[in-house]
Amino acid sequence: MGRKLAFSASAREVLQKMGLSAAGPEPDVILRHPDSGDHLVLECKAQSFSATSTTAQQGRKLLLACSDSSASLGAAGNAYVVYVVDSSDVDKQRATLKQLSAEIASHDAGVAKSGTIGLSIDNRGLWAELSIEDLGAEDSPAGLCSRVLVVEGAQEEVRPLYLIPFDPAAENEQSPEERRYCARLLAERLFVQAIKIVGRADLPECVQLPADVLLTEATFGVARYWEAGELPNFKARIAKYLYRRLNRGVLRRENRVSLRRNIVVELDLANESDREIVISMLHRTDPERLAEDLLDKQIDVTEQVDPDEFD
Repeated sequence: MGRKLAFSASAREVLQKMGLSAAGPEPDVILRHPDSGDHLVLECKAQSFSATSTTAQQGRKLLLACSDSSASLGAAGNAYVVYVVDSSDVDKQRATLKQLSAEIASHDAGVAKSGTIGLSIDNRGLWAELSIEDLGAEDSPAGLCSRVLVVEGAQEEVRPLYLIPFDPAAENEQSPEERRYCARLLAERLFVQAIKIVGRADLPECVQLPADVLLTEATFGVARYWEAGELPNFKARIAKYLYRRLNRGVLRRENRVSLRRNIVVELDLANESDREIVISMLHRTDPERLAEDLLDKQIDVTEQVDPDEFD
């Protein structure tokens, strides 16, 4: 997740002709088919976009880079560029991909095959349909191009929430309302994981709350595969918030809360009374506060963290 793709030497020449930078694109998710070695390179969008939009620049780069998977992914097999959109936007997105592909081909450059995954919800549940243009019998995704029921249930129960609901690298891909909702959801999950760690500790003990562990558990293990450049600062913000929230009262007066390496909160808990104090503070913490902090900081992805700020 969030892996940056590379360009071959010939692709970089085409980028120069097209007036594009040589910085590699970072798709949201890369899926590998173990038998064929083929990859689905997924980019998730809240809605389709036109060939004249700024978002199309990334599309051009994806189509060009994925035409040579050995250079872009360092792997054999083919790479297919797939945009995940609402089913109502599938036709528009396909039209844009065709236009971008033709533009790249006009420079005598290779172009990856591309398509969409359309998401829709009805009374049965959440559906997904993969569609890729010009597939042949030798293309491994050919057998996957059909409409499938992903999650069964009522509409309000099958909303396609992300395993990582809040992505600091995707500030322009969600409406403000959706971003606030997803940030709060992630904050709630983080607090639950922190409470679990404290509740299971064998006291007396120096209990550690590592931000990377909290984030991994809160996202069902998916975060460990996320390679987004914003991730280190994102984890630091989570740890800083927990430190500020827990470094209070008797724990603060006795200097029993510390922040290590900006990503690990350490709690020196002596007995059950200490445990109850920490769990009570976590329970009383409004997830909206952490969500707001993450939203406020999301835009400044270049923020540098002072390693000695709390040590």
